[in-house]
Amino acid sequence: IPLLKDIGERLVQRNAMCSNIWGELGGEPGINTQVAEGLWALASGGFTGQGLGNAQAHYIPAFHTDMILQSIGEIMGFVGIAGVILLLSVLLGRTIRAGYRSGHRFLLFLCFGIAVITGIQLFIITLGSLGIIPLTGISVPFFSYGRVSLIMNLVAFGIALAVSSHTVQDEKTVARMEPYRMTAGLLTLAY
Repeated sequence: IPLLKDIGERLVQRNAMCSNIWGELGGEPGINTQVAEGLWALASGGFTGQGLGNAQAHYIPAFHTDMILQSIGEIMGFVGIAGVILLLSVLLGRTIRAGYRSGHRFLLFLCFGIAVITGIQLFIITLGSLGIIPLTGISVPFFSYGRVSLIMNLVAFGIALAVSSHTVQDEKTVARMEPYRMTAGLLTLAY
């Protein structure tokens, strides 16, 4: 079956890229060097980056999808990447807090799920783009070019926004949510 053969070849290529980040010396440019070129971009960005319009991020393969963090790192440096991760962490923490304050277990678990899935997505693509694990093709939430991914993230956080407007503060509801207080607090701190 041709489709399975293509999938198998892609998996082999991604594993080879992870096990040999720097590619084959003297080999064809751009073959299994995506992670290495992304790391070079991060190194050239330094702490504060090269500035908007000064970087050459478009030379990184898949700079707008898999390697968006490296592109941001080259343009805005470590400060830019830290800002992106901080903003996403605040968003995920507020999502968990909104679920907890809703007073309904279903809404709490829904917001937990949205935050955890988004956090795992960010974690996997960050590790993959650094060459620690093979690249998976997962997009960075709200930053990578990916139509379906962007739409699904907008829908998920639209639901979280709707949950945040449903806050209940009566004593009975607060008592019902007490068993989940520590879990919500730990997850909020984790992000």
